[in-house]
Amino acid sequence: MVNMDTLKTCFKLSCITFSGILLFLMGSYIFIIPDVSELIHAADDNQMMVQQFYTNNDHTCTLEEIPRLMVYAFITSEDGDFYVHYGIDLMALMRATKTLITTGKKSEGGSTITMQVARNFYLHKRKTFLRKYREILLALKLERNFSKQQILEFYLNKIYFGNNQYGVKDASKYYYGKTLDELTLAQIAMIAIIPRAPSNDNPLDNPALSLKRRNHLLQKMLHVGQISIEEYTKAFKEPLTAAPH
Repeated sequence: MVNMDTLKTCFKLSCITFSGILLFLMGSYIFIIPDVSELIHAADDNQMMVQQFYTNNDHTCTLEEIPRLMVYAFITSEDGDFYVHYGIDLMALMRATKTLITTGKKSEGGSTITMQVARNFYLHKRKTFLRKYREILLALKLERNFSKQQILEFYLNKIYFGNNQYGVKDASKYYYGKTLDELTLAQIAMIAIIPRAPSNDNPLDNPALSLKRRNHLLQKMLHVGQISIEEYTKAFKEPLTAAPH
């Protein structure tokens, strides 16, 4: 049986350890992560913030120009809890960590949309624990500085789609030769599954797997009520039509 002195000692050590971790996190939040003010021209003026990033850039678009179903598709594919978390998904991170420990394989499933914005705007591409740590802290800071709609807009204009294409506007033109409002539901779903593995699982380099993943996303969208059974059936039957343009 464990005596009281041992329990008190363990409790003190736990408190000291927790305090040390808390101080480390606070210090890192202040000193390690980059300053998101690079994206902000005037912190209290949303239009100015967006204007600074999109000035003279024909490859970007506003969130209002992106079809509603495309926004739904990306959230369902990449970050189903986007509107309820504060930049990080603790359960997803725990699952990704467990996968790394048990299999030795790194999983992208732990990254929220906000974390992906942090990664693509500010951090190097090398997969290291320090980068992931900074990615988490920066995501928390981004959520404090920007609305969910702004973060979505940054994400959809910055994410990589393989074949040197960045952002949904360029991806739509490259893979289908269409503007965003001309895409079918099936084409929207296909574009939405590319960022998970853009170099290997895009519809040009791996059409069979991409078609399978597209249909799986359509099933998820049907399940959560984003599309009707009629829309799902029509999109599911649509053949793969992606081609370089």
